[in-house]
Amino acid sequence: MSLADGVDIRDAVPDALAMYFLIKELPVTHSKECLVFGTLFYRMLCFGGPSKVTTMTRRVNVFEYSTWVFFFCEEGHWWTGVLSDVPRLERALSLSAGEAVHTGTPVATLAFFNSLGGYPRGSRVRSKLLGWMRTESSQRGLCESTKREPASDWVSSCVSIVTSPVPQQRDVRDCCVFA
Repeated sequence: MSLADGVDIRDAVPDALAMYFLIKELPVTHSKECLVFGTLFYRMLCFGGPSKVTTMTRRVNVFEYSTWVFFFCEEGHWWTGVLSDVPRLERALSLSAGEAVHTGTPVATLAFFNSLGGYPRGSRVRSKLLGWMRTESSQRGLCESTKREPASDWVSSCVSIVTSPVPQQRDVRDCCVFA
């Protein structure tokens, strides 16, 4: 019952497990390349929008990391997303702002891991993350020569979205541990 929607204590479980794996389980060379966005990230993205999140990330250049890890909670269910090939995405976003022609081939992969299977119906995660990436690239000066955000269709065409098979939970209570 303490893990119900609106109860902040539930956020401590995935945040603590994520930090444990990042610090204790991953080799140092891998953990230095990985940026873990805690549970506060998605809450701020939903309620404050991309500009609110960019104030949270202004002290760190998120594009210096090769992999981003996200945790989402929608309708009381926790799941995870991982964006890989961030440096290639950064280059593509900067070209986009310069009005370069896109090849149509994705340069980065956003994988979703859901212990209830597939991509949750009605989820807003994909559009919110892509919108934040556009705003973040503009804030980081990737588009400095034109002072423009990359076109929204450019961002979505640069990122391949996949759902990866993961162990499935047998009850409705263990999702944050699976995430």
